[in-house]
Amino acid sequence: MKQFKQRYSIAIERDHNHGKQLELQQLIKPFLLRRLKTDKTIAPDLPEKQETKVYCQLTKEQATLYAAVLDVMLPQIETADYFKRKALIAATLTKLKQVCNHPAHFLQDGSMLKGRSGKLARLVEMLSELKAEGRRALIFTQYTQMG
Repeated sequence: MKQFKQRYSIAIERDHNHGKQLELQQLIKPFLLRRLKTDKTIAPDLPEKQETKVYCQLTKEQATLYAAVLDVMLPQIETADYFKRKALIAATLTKLKQVCNHPAHFLQDGSMLKGRSGKLARLVEMLSELKAEGRRALIFTQYTQMG
């Protein structure tokens, strides 16, 4: 950690050393799979993106967490000044998205995944269907933890 801080963190963050930033990017590139939807270098032979809305039921745990987030955040939003309200609304939306993804994503507790998220269950079903048909999928998510 000490060597990493000295070699990269300080050089990049404090000294704004672009060369060290490029060096680090080259080192981690094979391990980092973060891309944008519009990045044609991911797989140039992919067909155009197809979007289909699939609605999923929240599990009981998800619905309980969703309600709890609203119970905590709405009173804060109602009493906040304009700028604080905007920040609280953004934070609330983030929390609600995480709850809808999976309780473990929201709780950040590393707990078990199976049977706790309607969204994850449906995603697994869809991937199983594609695999059975010999097809492949590329999944994009706003949250790397969910991926």
